Amino acid sequence: MAREYVETRDSGYYVIGSRVSLESVICLFLEGASPETIVDEFPTLSLEQVYGAITFYLADRAKIDAYLTESERLWEDARKDQSPTRLSKLANVLTGTRGPAAPLCGKAAPFCTASGKAAGHASLNAAQFGQA
Repeated sequence: MAREYVETRDSGYYVIGSRVSLESVICLFLEGASPETIVDEFPTLSLEQVYGAITFYLADRAKIDAYLTESERLWEDARKDQSPTRLSKLANVLTGTRGPAAPLCGKAAPFCTASGKAAGHASLNAAQFGQA
């Protein structure tokens, strides 16, 4: 029997039963992280959920890459529309840090633009920025 591991919620993709975005998992995967390493970064996910998310991505890679690219574009648009102080606060909330703002993820793909902890990844959509 087939199991579902990813759902669409709030115009974004998330691992079912969690608050972890698909892009958080996939950006780490594209940076070369093993599924076990991804579980270490997101201890609320099981190894099965991580493999399920990766399989979901690989099964429809073109569609998910387009979604991730659009998500990155929305992030960049939001950054351009925000004052530096407000943007830093937004990024700090999204990343759970107190330091300088960090982009979504690593260098493995156009939509993965900074290295660092997976907790810094966030799914953004137009509704969150009053553009919907």
